[in-house]
Amino acid sequence: MSAERPLRVLSVNAAVIGGGAEKVSLTLHRRLLERGQESWLAVGNRNAEEPGTLQIPRDAGRGAWARA
Repeated sequence: MSAERPLRVLSVNAAVIGGGAEKVSLTLHRRLLERGQESWLAVGNRNAEEPGTLQIPRDAGRGAWARA
């Protein structure tokens, strides 16, 4: 891999802030950004405003009764 081209990383987790797994994935995401890498953190529950985080849509595969 060339040193000029940054990594493009997508991490997936349940939430931005929570237990141990959330802490590790958020720390990894922040450190990648600090090093100039392109990092995104996709989560089911976006319970904190953090640069580069995306909310995973929950209703896409659910029926109308579940969304009501």
